[in-house]
Amino acid sequence: MEGLTAPGKNRPGQVIERSSDAILDLATHTLYLNREAGPEVALRFVDAVEHALNQLEQFPYLGRIRHFRQRGLRSWPVPGFRRWLIFYLPQEDGIRVYRVIHSSMDLEAQLGSESRPE
Repeated sequence: MEGLTAPGKNRPGQVIERSSDAILDLATHTLYLNREAGPEVALRFVDAVEHALNQLEQFPYLGRIRHFRQRGLRSWPVPGFRRWLIFYLPQEDGIRVYRVIHSSMDLEAQLGSESRPE
């Protein structure tokens, strides 16, 4: 895993900021894949997440808007591991990654529901 931020290649000054939850998610999923599918698959997963984050850093509005507690939150599937989703928020200076979650999880419980006016 790379550090908490990674400089943008094509957008100088852009960063990928990972929340502590996102870092924990990535570590947990990597350990699970290593145990269940082997180290090659786990390494491919980490590489796929990093590739997706670099893509989102360059094109932060690629992901679809999701309606959870955090307004403007978007999701993008991990390439080659499409059931895992990266939840992130575009920011002026890059993106902030909130979670990396398997789609079979209760997303509303993990991310909170959007409060709607009655």
